[in-house]
Amino acid sequence: MKERDAPLSMYIPDQYRASNRPSVRRCLTGLEVNPKVVVFTPIRSLFSAILPNDLANSSSGWWEAKYSSVLNVSVVLTPQASPIVDLLACLEPGTNVILVGIAGALRDLDIGDIVEVSSSHVCGTKFFSSLDLKSSFKKASIATVSSLAETESRINELRGICNCADMETGILFSLSGEYHLKAASLQVISDSVLNQPFYNTGEDAYEKSMSILTSWINTNIGNFLK
Repeated sequence: MKERDAPLSMYIPDQYRASNRPSVRRCLTGLEVNPKVVVFTPIRSLFSAILPNDLANSSSGWWEAKYSSVLNVSVVLTPQASPIVDLLACLEPGTNVILVGIAGALRDLDIGDIVEVSSSHVCGTKFFSSLDLKSSFKKASIATVSSLAETESRINELRGICNCADMETGILFSLSGEYHLKAASLQVISDSVLNQPFYNTGEDAYEKSMSILTSWINTNIGNFLK
């Protein structure tokens, strides 16, 4: 779903051809299978804690991944930002995709807050979540930028639009509509762009919140299959 308030300038590629998608999935994650749910994160500590090894088998292509055949869920450790396009473009329509990451606060949020993102602004366009996880976490709007430096350069503009900033959610929400995926984003607020930027914040400031979030995901992951 999208609400356009400016011309869209982000290039949205076509999905990989259906006949090629299993091969792309195998190349990226070591898995040809298309799970019902894909959880992905660019943060290794989050990846390690979601579906621990006693619940899933490790697999790897270009990126590390885990897969539970019992749950039909995979967890993928992706790079940051635009490389996630390739993962999304090789998934089958109807897949539930959940991004788990960290974001910088712009306003009305504190370090350690956990948010379920309701909307994302990217390249002048507003996109919406299409998968309600029914969590009790705060709802937030997020600005998706191309780099950490962009957030700092545009802070006054972005603070007038969104609560926080990241580099992935807008890509996920925009492509999910084109590829007929169901998408959600859960973020731990890891820094304050204005008051305590990422380069002055250690992981210990939000480590407890990451543990709370991954525990919630592991407890509720069966609900994401619906």
